[in-house]
Amino acid sequence: MFFLDKFSKFQIDVVGFLAILGEGSISANVHIITFTKWCLVPRLLPAPQVLLPAQRPEDLKVKEAYVTAIESGNISACINHVAHVLIDAEDMHRYETRCVRIVRNPKHPDRSIRPKRLSPLLAVNILGFSCSVGLLVTSIALEDGMSMLATLCLSFLSSLTGIANHWDLVAKDPAIQPKSDEVLPRGDLLYFTREDIRYTMVQRRGIYRTISLTGTLLLMLGVIFLANATKALQLAWAVIYVLLNAAYWSFAALPKRFHWDLDRYKVTEIDIERPNSNDNRFTDALFKAILFAQGADWARIGEAAAPRTKVWDDWLDEAETALIRISSGLVV
Repeated sequence: MFFLDKFSKFQIDVVGFLAILGEGSISANVHIITFTKWCLVPRLLPAPQVLLPAQRPEDLKVKEAYVTAIESGNISACINHVAHVLIDAEDMHRYETRCVRIVRNPKHPDRSIRPKRLSPLLAVNILGFSCSVGLLVTSIALEDGMSMLATLCLSFLSSLTGIANHWDLVAKDPAIQPKSDEVLPRGDLLYFTREDIRYTMVQRRGIYRTISLTGTLLLMLGVIFLANATKALQLAWAVIYVLLNAAYWSFAALPKRFHWDLDRYKVTEIDIERPNSNDNRFTDALFKAILFAQGADWARIGEAAAPRTKVWDDWLDEAETALIRISSGLVV
């Protein structure tokens, strides 16, 4: 069986490929990464090419879901990103039914929606910056010019992508000065108004494409320089990129509520218990939603909640009858 007996024979020329791995971890939270001003700080970042798309998005990523407004009758085939994070919809199980009351937080009624200042994202950003500084100092100390150039290229690449992609959320919810402890925010702004984003530094597409091209060249040069670094520094690069990929994977695995500051809203769970309820069944989950809504008219809009057939219309009629009996104090 063959094993290497000398460190000089150890081949790690492919360590440059580690710099472009980890796309899933970055793409899962690309919006929050470029929302914070930490995106402007030079640091090492796994898969920086994810932040250099040919065309930048114009709004936040939505979640495919059916949304129905009980009062207005508005319907939508998706739920807005902020609303999805606000109610922790990621943690919901199939056929789980919840009722939440969303009000303006009287302590922070006018606070803007922003990333949390103390969050896991801050930790991974500091880690990337520290690794960048450490590699730069070590490269200079060991007189490894190729590793130094790779550090400069790949570190300032993250700053370049930050300049090109740093954005702010377009404010569509007017500031409300609450006159009481609870002020209901407009539901159409949370669920039916597109969440547009405004790029703060680079608005013109031509300039962005030039920056994107420059960033791509920096990435390629950084990988080339890294492939020509000494083996000792290449080993250090390999360890650091494995560490960064693990950190960003852990960051992406966390619920999104850990990253967003949504203190302008206060969310309260409202529970209604139904005898013999079973959230594992679609019909029982639908009936519980009808209990929350105090009616079934919303379920007849489109086919989001129930198919538009006579059988289901009869079932909805029976559900409304049962609702009346429960409201009257009778047990179904």
